[in-house]
Amino acid sequence: MEPIQIKAFDGMDNVSGGGFIGSGVMKPALIVNAVPDESGKLIERAGTTAHITLANAHSFFYGENAILCAGGASHALYLIDLDAETATSLGSITGGYSPLYYVEIGGCIYISNENWCKVYEAGALRAWGQIVTDMEALTWVLETNGSRYFLADQAGNPSATLKPHDFVHVPTPMKYITFAHGRIIGAREKVAYYSDAESVEWFQDDVNRLEFKDDILLIAASPGGVYFGFEKYTVFAGGTDFEEGLRYLTINQTCLGQKTLQYTKEFGEIPINTPVWGTDNGFVAGLSDGTLVELDKGQLRYDRDTAIGSHFRVVEGRPQYLATIIQAPTVVNADQITHDWVEDIYDLSLEGTATFELTSTGILST
Repeated sequence: MEPIQIKAFDGMDNVSGGGFIGSGVMKPALIVNAVPDESGKLIERAGTTAHITLANAHSFFYGENAILCAGGASHALYLIDLDAETATSLGSITGGYSPLYYVEIGGCIYISNENWCKVYEAGALRAWGQIVTDMEALTWVLETNGSRYFLADQAGNPSATLKPHDFVHVPTPMKYITFAHGRIIGAREKVAYYSDAESVEWFQDDVNRLEFKDDILLIAASPGGVYFGFEKYTVFAGGTDFEEGLRYLTINQTCLGQKTLQYTKEFGEIPINTPVWGTDNGFVAGLSDGTLVELDKGQLRYDRDTAIGSHFRVVEGRPQYLATIIQAPTVVNADQITHDWVEDIYDLSLEGTATFELTSTGILST
């Protein structure tokens, strides 16, 4: 039998299992650390590698002000220096293991999980929400023709932080925190809580809340509102202040959670800052009008019980959404900390006893 010459690759399809689609074009079921170039030739994915020893590492964050990661024997938050390949502890995370979620606003990184919350600022952690009784020494500026006071810098320039009133309080730890329309919004089980308008340091849990019938699995900001993901459906809260109410979108897809959430830069016909996240039947984009778009045309399927990470980037002018999955050790021996992975292709397991360290990316069609 003559060997078949592979001339080009056409995305990835683990639903059908992949295969040849004619004229020497291969649709892979698995792409290992590679992407097609402009001609369709499979080439190694560009990137850099740094090695930092941090046991039980999780919740990695790469921001403008800092690179952070949780883990270590004492379960702390670490400041990462990729150039020096060092991890410096900023302090312990109380309440046991739980994934961290981050929001970066200006020079501050707001951090929270279901048990613990802090703010990274100027090289250290501080409380989220300054204590009201300790604020008398601060400088406040009264707004023009108004009654609200804003925190001012040494030159008297006002910031976006409002002076708290009697009804606000510091935030209670939340999951899935997201910055949307001037507020930070997060979840505790079935309820979403959001900060005071124009002041992400303060909350009013009895007023600023949205309650649902099921546990929230994802919160995604959109220019036209906010998406909430659940096990069997998605809810869109329209408007910049939820004034358009809640719209239930029944797509019968299990949301894979906040770790798959990324925001587009340039992604075909999908507008900039559109949220993209994973479901067990592939990836969807949430448009600003509350419309969900299936990006991969049902070509990708994921096990909802696997741990997932994601990243969106533009390389040489080409947009890429990268998703990682950790499979069970019975499927492949891999380094789970660094999210090395292979995909589950209809319960297909790899044979042999060799230790694999595989990374993979799916190419989404738009």
